[in-house]
Amino acid sequence: MEGARFTPLRPFKPLVERLDATAEAHPQRINLWLGLCTIVVMSIIYYCTNRLAMWHGMTWSIPIIDLIDGRFLWKWSIIPYAAFYPILIWSLIRPCRNAEISKDRLAVFEGVWTLVMWSNLIFLLAPNTVPIADLVDTTWKNEGGLTGWLWLALDQADEPSNGFPSLHVSIMIFLAIEMSTRFKPRSAPVILMWLTTTIIVLSTLTTGQHQVLDLAGGIALAMIAARSILTSADTIESSGSIGVKRGLETP
Repeated sequence: MEGARFTPLRPFKPLVERLDATAEAHPQRINLWLGLCTIVVMSIIYYCTNRLAMWHGMTWSIPIIDLIDGRFLWKWSIIPYAAFYPILIWSLIRPCRNAEISKDRLAVFEGVWTLVMWSNLIFLLAPNTVPIADLVDTTWKNEGGLTGWLWLALDQADEPSNGFPSLHVSIMIFLAIEMSTRFKPRSAPVILMWLTTTIIVLSTLTTGQHQVLDLAGGIALAMIAARSILTSADTIESSGSIGVKRGLETP
C-alpha cells in the first residue's frame, strides 16, 4: 500500500493511516492511550505557545467591536466555557461505540490535532494583543465559590490576552460537524451537541477570552478541517458521511 503524502490541510494523514493499519491488533492505542497522549501534548503546546508568542515582537491589535468588548461579561458564563474541557477529554478517550470502526475514531483525533497545530502556529507567528484585564473591572472574580475557583484556574492557566483564532470554537464546531456525520440531522444527540456548541462559542465572548474576529477565525478553521478530513474519500467510504460531504461542498 502506498504511503500517504503530507499535505498542509491534512498534515497528520500519514500517522492516521499507520494507526488505522494497526488498530485491529491494538484497539487500546486509539481508545485510550492515544487520547491521553493527545491531552498531555495539547496542554504542553498550549502552555508553551502562550508564553513564547510575544518573543519576536510581531504582534497586532485585534479590532474591538463596541457591543462585545468585555463590558458585558457574565461571571456564570465561565461554567459553559470550562465545560469545553470535559467534552474534549471525553471525545478523545471515550470507548468505541458499537459498530464504530477505527477510521471514525481517528477522524476525531486528526481533526483535533490539525486544529491545535494550525491555531497555535497562527498565534505563535502573529499573536494579537488585546489585554482582557484592561477591558473590564473583574474584581468579582474573587467572590469564591465554583465560579470564583474556575476564574482563578483560568487566570493561572492563560495569558491575559486574546488568541486568534479561538481553539474553543474551532474544536467544538468540528466535533459538532463530526457528530452530524454519524446521526440523523434532527436527532436528539445532534441537536444537543449543536446547542452545547453554540453556548460554549458564545461563552468565549462573555468571559472576555475572545473577540468576534477570534470566533470567525475558529469557525473558518473548523470548516476547512471538516471539509478536508470528514469529507475525504476514505472517511466517506467507512462512515457513510456522504450527506455531510454534500453539505460542506460549495454549490
